Amino acid sequence: ALDDPVLADAVAPHVRKAAENCTANGNNPRAAELRFKLAAHHVRKRDIAAAKAEFAAAEKLGTKVGRDGY
Repeated sequence: ALDDPVLADAVAPHVRKAAENCTANGNNPRAAELRFKLAAHHVRKRDIAAAKAEFAAAEKLGTKVGRDGY
């Protein structure tokens, strides 16, 4: 849905919330995947600051160690 220019802006907040929920539930690989998709969406919109924030959030997931650590 983030690849569709018509739906991307409407779906992005829901994808962000899904990434936060995945992080809270310990599913860091899925959370990182969603963050990378959000970052790509922001790059397509030429919002580099938001893309950097998503990459930073994905990077922080790598510092968490768990059963399914990323």
